[in-house]
Amino acid sequence: MALVERETLRAALASADTFERFCRSVRPHFESLLRSGLVERLMLRDLDRLAGGSARESVRDLLFDDDAGYLDLFPGPHQAARVLEGSGGHRLIGLMGGSVTARTYRHPADHDPNVLESTCVPQEVNEVLLTRGDVIDAEAWRDVVDIRGDGLLLVLRSSVVHPTRWAYDRHTLRPVGLMPATRALGRLVEGLELLSHIGESADGPICDQLAKHPAHAVRWQAIRTAFALECPGARALIENAVRDVHPEVREAATLALERWS
Repeated sequence: MALVERETLRAALASADTFERFCRSVRPHFESLLRSGLVERLMLRDLDRLAGGSARESVRDLLFDDDAGYLDLFPGPHQAARVLEGSGGHRLIGLMGGSVTARTYRHPADHDPNVLESTCVPQEVNEVLLTRGDVIDAEAWRDVVDIRGDGLLLVLRSSVVHPTRWAYDRHTLRPVGLMPATRALGRLVEGLELLSHIGESADGPICDQLAKHPAHAVRWQAIRTAFALECPGARALIENAVRDVHPEVREAATLALERWS
């Protein structure tokens, strides 16, 4: 049963290429799952198995986590951390139990989500009290949701719409940082950083390949790694990066060439 529900959600996600379609085609399946009690039953089976029982299905059979979207559980209490994080994908947030407050902020104007701008501050849209079974939706980057209270959340995120997501100062809502949208992208950046310490010049081909990656953070880290390893093509990568589509990469490449000269 869990696998059927999971694949139904995956199929709906695969066809949701816009926020409107995400809400129209995916939300009904998500709400049905939330109302069905399946997640709670699977969690009880997990407890039974841990206690030495014979339950086979697990809540982990239902949840998934990858770049094509994720479905996951987030238990409370949800603390008011100093930094508030946005999302690189559309999200559906449902409350399974407890009581939380969801305050939604929205960017009022179009902006490139891959370019951090400290003056691009989202404005508060509303604040609602969520009780069991309630669902809210949030558009990738445009909507920032601040959850406070004690409750168990079921969260579904679409496939990545933007390769980066923003971090905000919770008190001023000013953007303060740019992060990879997914764990996989974060691991790519971290892997390249590690390679810069343990690799050698012969690792240039992987740097060349990742210097063409869609995410600018990956591109720039690949170039930095090639430079650190003194790969034969490092200078060419930096020279090409001066014309990169992302302004931060262009600026960093220009400064690097000046220091190199």
